[in-house]
Amino acid sequence: MQPRNCAAHGLFGSKYLKRHNLRDNRWTVNDLIEQYERLSNIYRKNNEVKNHQREHDEMNEADLYRKLKKEFKDKIELLQIVLRGDVQRTKNILINYPNYMRTYQNKQSYEVLEELDAQTFQTRKKLDRYIGERQRLMNEYETFLMDVAQKQETIRYYDIKEFQQERDTKRLYVELKNSQTRWRAIQNINLTYKNVIDQLLHDSLYYQPVIETLNNDWKEQARFMQETFNIGFPTIKQVKNIERQVKTLEKKTRKDEEKRNNDLFQNKLALRQHPKKVKELVRRDSDFTGLNDRYTRETESMAELRLEVQNTKKTITELMNTTLAKTPDDIATRISSTLKSISKWREEVVRVRVRHKAAEVQMSFYKSIQKIMLNDHPDLYKDELLDKSTQLQRAIFNIKEKIENYKEQITDLIHFEKTLNHSIVHILDVIRHVDPVNIFAEPQYPETLQPPLLQFNDLPEVPLQIEVNVPKVLAMIKAKIHSIMQYYGKKEHEEKEIDEQIPRFQQAVIEDYFQSVRPRIDSWEFD
Repeated sequence: MQPRNCAAHGLFGSKYLKRHNLRDNRWTVNDLIEQYERLSNIYRKNNEVKNHQREHDEMNEADLYRKLKKEFKDKIELLQIVLRGDVQRTKNILINYPNYMRTYQNKQSYEVLEELDAQTFQTRKKLDRYIGERQRLMNEYETFLMDVAQKQETIRYYDIKEFQQERDTKRLYVELKNSQTRWRAIQNINLTYKNVIDQLLHDSLYYQPVIETLNNDWKEQARFMQETFNIGFPTIKQVKNIERQVKTLEKKTRKDEEKRNNDLFQNKLALRQHPKKVKELVRRDSDFTGLNDRYTRETESMAELRLEVQNTKKTITELMNTTLAKTPDDIATRISSTLKSISKWREEVVRVRVRHKAAEVQMSFYKSIQKIMLNDHPDLYKDELLDKSTQLQRAIFNIKEKIENYKEQITDLIHFEKTLNHSIVHILDVIRHVDPVNIFAEPQYPETLQPPLLQFNDLPEVPLQIEVNVPKVLAMIKAKIHSIMQYYGKKEHEEKEIDEQIPRFQQAVIEDYFQSVRPRIDSWEFD
């Protein structure tokens, strides 16, 4: 990263600052040079760390390439074995059909299927064409029957004096009159908006260069601050932790040194007074059994991460119990399937409501017809009307029961969806410190000018910094948990290696101690 020169800035430039007296007299040139030297050291260290990380990634990629190559070779051998078995299976199937045996005996199953598909292509094409033609004719016949029924109903029940064309002309005349009024109003609104836009464009000629320069300066400063923050803040934290650890280690080493000096002094006195107690002063392997905590290396952040991992494990187990998933990877699939089922139930409820409204309309229509028919012919249609009315009442009652059941199921599913969304957001909040997102990202605000009205007073609210897309949130949680588990797997492997090296280290310390103490004991002269 090469930031812009300080003399080239529009708002933070040295000429601008000098002209407007915005300098701080407490800062000298040497102070600025010292700050830039520190920043350059931070950048240099960051480049070294990135080089080490790149080398480590290249080693891991080489190992992965070797593993994949070996796996690919094994899978090819398995595939050849399976293909031989398929050829033998086709021969066993076609053993009673010699004509087909000669054609397909040395071919794989997928090749046999391709040839059969090619042979039956024309016949299937004809069948699809006939099916499509039959469906088209059925649709034409259905539309013809609907037209005939509508005309018969018009002849039977509508008034002869007033035709449908006359009613349509009246309705269209009223709509035309209203549309003329709306057209004049729209024309006036467009004229006012045109004047407003021309005025804003005229003003933008003066303000656009100033806004562009200020925007570029702010972006440059934000980029510089972001890079400095990303590099310097973690290193400062690491330096503070290292200083704290060095102080604690110095205290421990000072105490251990004093203790050892006191022990040596007491041993010298004891050896001078009682030479026979040399064997008792020798340290044994059993003396080092209670020092397991001496070799542990754990920082404060690691302990916090361990507690957070325990909490996330609890929440994951709760989610597995609620979603009835065997593994944590199945949670996302179960949640997505439940959301799909919820959407299907909602669509089904909408369909049932539409059917219910259609049934109500038909019921009102049938009641009006029933009244007319009973007034005209009360004896002929009495039994048929009663049967139809009872059937319709039963159908309406069944539809109402179904709607109530659907409402109850939808309320239960909505409650489950809300609790599930809250638990997912809680999990993401618990592991928010793992692979944090960029805090300098520019928020995306909605547009303030929404046509056809320019409402400058009621501006929209700032968008929330919470992800609403559930599959995206689950993918983020899965990636963060994977990184945590991968880190702790490496940590456990390192701890196992340390535990394996502890007995060797103890043996080396004992041998070093005897090598340093025995010459002194041999050189002493006892009275």
